[in-house]
This record gives sequence, structure tokens and C-alpha cells, in this order.
Amino acid sequence: MNEDSWEIRFLKERESKEEAQKVIEKLNRELEKKIKERIEKKVLEQAIRDSREKFRGLADSAQDSIIMVDEGDRILYWNNSAKEMFGYKREEVFKKELHKVIVPFLYRNYYMDGFNEFKLSIHNRDRTKKKIVSIFGMRREGEQFPIEATVSTLYIKNRLNIVWIIRDVSKRAELEAKLKLLNFNLEQKVKEEVEKNQKKERETQHLKNEMEIAKTIQNHILPKKLPQSENLEISTFYVAAEYVAGDYYDFFLTENGDINIIIADVSGHGIGSGMLVSNFRGLCRALLSTNENLEKQLKIINNNITKDSGDSGVFITAFFIRYFVKENSFIYVSAGHNDILYFNSELNSIEKLKSQTLPLGVIENINYNPISKTISKDDLILLYTDGLSEANNKNSEMFGLDRVEKILNKHSNNPPKEIINNLNKSLNEFIGRVKIDDDMTILITKFI
Repeated sequence: MNEDSWEIRFLKERESKEEAQKVIEKLNRELEKKIKERIEKKVLEQAIRDSREKFRGLADSAQDSIIMVDEGDRILYWNNSAKEMFGYKREEVFKKELHKVIVPFLYRNYYMDGFNEFKLSIHNRDRTKKKIVSIFGMRREGEQFPIEATVSTLYIKNRLNIVWIIRDVSKRAELEAKLKLLNFNLEQKVKEEVEKNQKKERETQHLKNEMEIAKTIQNHILPKKLPQSENLEISTFYVAAEYVAGDYYDFFLTENGDINIIIADVSGHGIGSGMLVSNFRGLCRALLSTNENLEKQLKIINNNITKDSGDSGVFITAFFIRYFVKENSFIYVSAGHNDILYFNSELNSIEKLKSQTLPLGVIENINYNPISKTISKDDLILLYTDGLSEANNKNSEMFGLDRVEKILNKHSNNPPKEIINNLNKSLNEFIGRVKIDDDMTILITKFI
């Protein structure tokens, strides 16, 4: 066999080297790709771990119980508040079915029906569905107590998880039950006194004592602390014409930290108004504390009030503010309420924020469309009930909104508390010794 010439051998060696170089380059590219994918995967895994740690840190410091379960109702997460509320450590309940841990036996079928219905609605319609439920919980030692829970979804690696944020409402339920029971008993006793026309001192004093208790309970459900925000300065004044009032004001946060500010006036005053105030407060607290659209929330509140009041003719005028803390702005809705005064510091003028629609409790399915309001530093908003503007003197003259405007304009540079003091001073000078015959609430917010 003839050997290849050196030229042919050289060409073959070069071709072999070139082919080997191509193979090496291909292997290098594949190796670089795998290394990059592995690095990206590790970065993503670390980000997920960091996110989970951040969630655990926030959840463990929350006052409400936060529990996460999978689609089979098996517990995946259990924060410190859940441990305090139900008495179980995290490792004791991990992977156990939630309803077998915290739900009394009699309510478990009800719970599972609702749980399965909630999952079905998520798969069929809305992956971000949220629901508020009220049910009874059970502590480790067997004690049953009322809870209010917000149920929402959380997807981790495309796997559905269900998050329960649970609040123990036993104290609130006890207070509201006592108030309703006391109001009912008082109403019955007042009717009996009118029918029998008996004015015995002992029975009258007994009635007054019970009404004082009702007043104490109603005052207890009014906010004790003003909302804390570096952009707001708030002051309030409240007085009831009778033991149980028809005026109501409140401050509380939404789930994402925005502030609800409410003032309302139930038509009339006394026991019936006080009962409706209690129901109205419960609806506001339950619905407006969520992050749902304000218009939808007010529609639900109105429909409930309309059904509750029936043909009684009782209604509620109300003014709602939702202050967005991060944006330093707010939206408002006036449902049949009297004109609210807004002092614009830049224009040095007062604007009247008028009602856009009917009061609550008149007709169902009314739309309450929020209005946005821009804020300047040192702007003021004065919320009040008509007990202020319609207070009469001995000549049956009303104090009037014009006087309120003049006082607000004159003292607009003062803190809200001083403005309220000046309003009360001017009012007392105007009415003299005449007794106020309507509930009166004043609420001033200054944007600083």
C-alpha cells in the first residue's frame, strides 16, 4: 500500500484539528449555557427564599392569625398569632387539615362546603378571589369563640395556596350583642312606661341606669385613638342629645394601610337610631377594611341598610373619605349628607363638597361614585352633622353654616382642636341656655 504523501497527511491533520476545534467550541457553548442556566436558577431560588423569609417575618409579627393551606386544606404555614389564638405550635399542626384543628365538629361540614365552593370559583373565574367569612373557631382546650376571616389566594410555583387571615371578634361580638339586647330591652320598657303612664321614681331611675349602660357601650364602640399619620392632624367633638345617639364617626385602616374616615347621621335620635348606628358600624368595619373598590362596598352597605330599615322611613346620611397614605390624596362620597367645608390653603377659600346622591337606606342598588380630591399643604376639611348648623337659640334662629364658614376661615391657621374650641365657644354664646335637641359631631382633618 502506498503511503500518503506528506502534503496529504498535512491536510488530513489540519482537517482533524479543525473538526476537533469545532467540537470543543460546541462543548464550551453548551457548558456556558448550562452554567448560566444553573446560576439563574440559583438566583431565582435565592430570591424565592428571600421572599418567603420576608413574608414569614411580616406574618409572624402580625396581630391577626395568618394560616396558609394547600388545596387539600393541609396546613403549610402557621404564624405566632395563630399559636397564641388556638394554642398549637407550628410543628404540631404542619400538614394537618385545618378544619380538623380549629373548626368545631358541628361546623366542619359547613366549612368544607364553603372551602370547596371557594376553590371551584377560583378555578372557574377569578385566581385572585377574596372572601370574608364569619364562623366559630375552637381553641386547643375546646373553647369555641367567634372569628372573622379574610380568605384569599396565593400561587407559589403555579400551585394554589389559600391564605386565612383570622381575627378573634369575641369581644366585639359580645359588646354588639349586649348593645342590641340592652336597646331591645330599653325599647320594650319605654313602651310599657308610656302605656301604663307610670312615673314611679324607682322605675325611672332604673331605666336611666340601663340607658347609661347603653350609652357607655355605644361610646365604647366609637374610636378611642385617632389615626396616626405624619400627613394628618385630626380632632373630634361629639355630644349626644339623648342617652343613645344617632350620630356616628369612625376611623380605621384598610388591609393595605389606607385610612377610612366616616361621619354619619341616622334620621331621628334615641334607641332606634342607636340600634341602626350599631348595625351600620358593623357593616362599615367588615366591608371598608378590605381593599375592595369603595363604590362596590357602599352599594352593599346601602342594600343592607335598606333591607334592615324596611318601611320604617329611617335612613342614614353619611360622608366617606378614603385617604391614601402613600399618595397623600383622597377620594370621597357624600350620601345625602349636608355640605362639607373644604378650606383650600393655596386659594385661601372655602369649597363646599356637596352630596351627589341619596342617603343610605332609601332605595337599593344605588351607585355611589367616589370623587378624587387634590390636597395642598395646610388644607382643612370640616365634617359635621346638622346638630351644629341647625342648633337654635331662644328666638328659634339657627346657628347656620355661614357662621361655621366664618369661624373656619378666621382660624384656618390654627390646629383642628383650637378650631373646634372656637366653634363651640361661638355656638354656646349663640344658643345661650337653650338645650341642644339633636346629636352633634364635629370632625376636622388638617393635611400637614
